[in-house]
Amino acid sequence: MNRRLNIRTVIIDDEPLARERIRSLLFNEQDINIVGEFSNGVDAYEYIHRKPVDLLFLDIQMPEMDGFSLMEMLGGRHIPHVIFVTAYDTFAVKAFDKNAIDYLLKPIDPDRFRRALERMRERFNPPNTKAYSERLRWMMQDLQTEKKYLQRIILKSAGAIRFLPVDDIDWIGSADNYVSLHCGKKTHMLRETLSALEQKLDPAQFLRIHRRMIVRISKVTGYKPDGNNAKMIRLANGTHLPVSRSYHKNILGRIRDKF
Repeated sequence: MNRRLNIRTVIIDDEPLARERIRSLLFNEQDINIVGEFSNGVDAYEYIHRKPVDLLFLDIQMPEMDGFSLMEMLGGRHIPHVIFVTAYDTFAVKAFDKNAIDYLLKPIDPDRFRRALERMRERFNPPNTKAYSERLRWMMQDLQTEKKYLQRIILKSAGAIRFLPVDDIDWIGSADNYVSLHCGKKTHMLRETLSALEQKLDPAQFLRIHRRMIVRISKVTGYKPDGNNAKMIRLANGTHLPVSRSYHKNILGRIRDKF
């Protein structure tokens, strides 16, 4: 017997026909209450952030914020049950299978859809909720290992969300659990450690020069001593940054061809 009579459900897909397909398949499911539909992850996040949601039908490939980025944004907050929807994401399918997380391939097969719903309902039993949350976290970790390097960084300020292309970054500094992203004359703060962010950046484009600094290699225009055997890097915008002794040899090997 299904004890859950009002499963608050949100459909997130940038394709109107895909949202309509899911809505039609849910039409006769009396315990499903569709409380929202969104064409992008940004609007969906703002809704989920403010209101309780039990179940997401979540497309993976979407512009601006994809399905995985939305899950990362939800982070430590209450994570709804998720049935992912994908057209071709091979890495994702492998991760879903490994961790027994529900997913649907487009075009959605009605029988497969019903099986996903039944498994979802079973997980609403209290003994299964914690195990499901753990599997979801493991899946996200698996996906992170396959994921490409960051192309943009999600910034949150005063409840608003914006996206910063990593190509705009000149250099990055750190202060405790925050990093400062320096982009021309603008600086953005992000709650992240420098070491954690470094792991997400393409090492062919970014270089650690100090325990508190990373530079974009293409922005480096000079490297020279600066007295007392200290070394300095000069960026295209005129900024001078100190180089730590422990990073000196690695830096020479990476930027020698630039000069």
